[in-house]
Amino acid sequence: MTTPTRSKPEDMARLAARLFSSDDGEQMLHYLDSLTYRRVLAADCPCRVLRHLEGQRFLVAHLRALIARGRQP
Repeated sequence: MTTPTRSKPEDMARLAARLFSSDDGEQMLHYLDSLTYRRVLAADCPCRVLRHLEGQRFLVAHLRALIARGRQP
């Protein structure tokens, strides 16, 4: 394992695209979607639970955006 360094955003986008380009990567993205986007909370759920889920959704959306950027020529 290499030592973490400051990486350029375009490098991270290409890395994310490579990581999630396999069948396994696609399955993982679908799994993350099922845990976040497809999850519905009750109307009376605590605010902290809603905020936690929205944070998870943001992270999945960020990964998907990186992947999309990394797949562009």
